[in-house]
Amino acid sequence: MLFLLLSLVFSTPVDICKVTPTPYESAPVDYKLKYVQLIARHGDRTPSNSYKGDNGKFTCGYVEESHIYQETSGKVSHTATSKTSLIDKKKNPYAINYMWEGSCEPGQLTPEGISMHYKLGAHVRELYKSILPEVFDPELIHLRSSGKIRTLQSMEAFLQRFYPIKERGKYTDLEILTRPYEIESLKPNKDCCPIIKTLDTATAQSEEVINLRSNENVTKAYNKIKRVTGIADATGDLYDYVDMMAARVCHNEKYPCNDNECLDESDYETILDEYLIENKYFYAAGSAKYKLGFFVDEMLADAESALNGKVVYQHYSAHDSSIYGILGLLGEDTTQPIPYASTLAFEYLTKDGVNYVRALLNDKVLPLRLCAKENNICTFEEFETKLKAQVPQYSECGNTLSQRPISRKGWYTRN
Repeated sequence: MLFLLLSLVFSTPVDICKVTPTPYESAPVDYKLKYVQLIARHGDRTPSNSYKGDNGKFTCGYVEESHIYQETSGKVSHTATSKTSLIDKKKNPYAINYMWEGSCEPGQLTPEGISMHYKLGAHVRELYKSILPEVFDPELIHLRSSGKIRTLQSMEAFLQRFYPIKERGKYTDLEILTRPYEIESLKPNKDCCPIIKTLDTATAQSEEVINLRSNENVTKAYNKIKRVTGIADATGDLYDYVDMMAARVCHNEKYPCNDNECLDESDYETILDEYLIENKYFYAAGSAKYKLGFFVDEMLADAESALNGKVVYQHYSAHDSSIYGILGLLGEDTTQPIPYASTLAFEYLTKDGVNYVRALLNDKVLPLRLCAKENNICTFEEFETKLKAQVPQYSECGNTLSQRPISRKGWYTRN
């Protein structure tokens, strides 16, 4: 019965390829906008995983630009180089058996993804022009990204329209703050906080999720995907299964096939709907606090500093799991899709000397059940207090890194 009721919610095809535009709703006129934090998912990308006999084709071009600094007559200058991937399906035996055709690495931002963030940059500039300076000022605008190449590229594309070169004054090269991938908190970090994996495994084995996955259509699609792609049994959520097909759907590519059978639209929609339904459990507050709680603590510290200082805008280039984790902590709906280039904005307002906050997902105002009283607006004091109460102690993570050094493997291509 539960599956039937939830399935009705997703009776129409779900679009996770692009954001459906929603008219922006301004705050009541007696509230003055003071500061904005915006968490943006990266743009369209290739799948994170390939499979034996992969029949897809993805074309990307450049992976990244590398700036090489040189001392010339006492001055620092730089040049740019680029890296392009070559996937030779005719001569490279690894590519023949385990890679798609084209020039894209796993998880790489595509030209479509770059275009999404060009448009987003222009949109956000227009939306918040009342508080943004005419010329870029790093004391007023802060930039933060996860260390993934696709989030950095998304940020770079965003900035091209948010503050074009002619509007940057003396700041032609803009600084983007990152964390080493190994200690990143802007997305779930199972290495630094192993309890995340433990909780995901427990959730996958819970009565609620087992009952959902025992549905005949889900079981059929799940087993078929495993046969065709060779992906192992899910010990956590179904994200890898969705990801394998979603990028192909977004690019009108063929569904994965092996020598005997092919996946189809029905398989994709069944697994996508199941994944979204299950997010209710995988991003429940008890898990979400370990997945994004440490970043939320950072975000609140940024907000407090800004409200007592000069900063008017903070941009975070992140992932869908970043947004889901925050929604889970807020007690908001985590079963809705978070398409590429989605945004979660926190607008900090002032009225009669008191600071307030409201939240918008893709320009749609969220109810902020955590604390809102009217107009879906919380006082910043209550918002901060209730969110901070959900930030865990690091000792709760079950840290294993103390037993081994941090090591980086394949950092350059870790998209």
